Amino acid sequence: MAETNSAEARELSLISKVELRIALADTDEKLESLLGTYLPPLLLKLGADSHAVRSKVISVCQHINTRVKAPAIKLPVSALLKQFKEQKTQLIRHFDLIYLQQGIDRLGSDARVEILVPLLQGISEIGTSANQGAVVFNLVLRLLPLLKLPPKGSEDDVKLKTRLGLSDHDSSFLSHWFSKLLLLTPAEKNTP
Repeated sequence: MAETNSAEARELSLISKVELRIALADTDEKLESLLGTYLPPLLLKLGADSHAVRSKVISVCQHINTRVKAPAIKLPVSALLKQFKEQKTQLIRHFDLIYLQQGIDRLGSDARVEILVPLLQGISEIGTSANQGAVVFNLVLRLLPLLKLPPKGSEDDVKLKTRLGLSDHDSSFLSHWFSKLLLLTPAEKNTP
């Protein structure tokens, strides 16, 4: 029991130190740098067994949310995406997605296209949560218009197919969600 308490105290102390560093960041550049270093590992603490640790991380995230409202602050999108794809803990994945959604819009168009490839690769492995599947597919839809598609059958088309490296499962996942999109019927507006 003492070991558990000391591990919990150590975790809480580390989280408090990160929180203090973030709170003391007096410029957007410093905050962006700190988030690049600490945000993904901080979110990993949401997988802790201790309720106190998870609560402290959520509290720090609330502080971060108020600080990152300025769209100039870039978030560590590629690290968050990698972490999202590797994690199985739903709470970690949920917070990764929240910051991914915010961070993608803050990237330049070239950086967003570069995020599309790792987002698509292994997309079928995102888990069984329909909600997360919908959010990830929404991210794909937001990024897809930036991808310059070469003429079908051209040499660039073959290179793109190789570059994307989609498995059959990934293609099935995407076709499933694209079919849902195509079958979508907008709700009728009730006019008085």
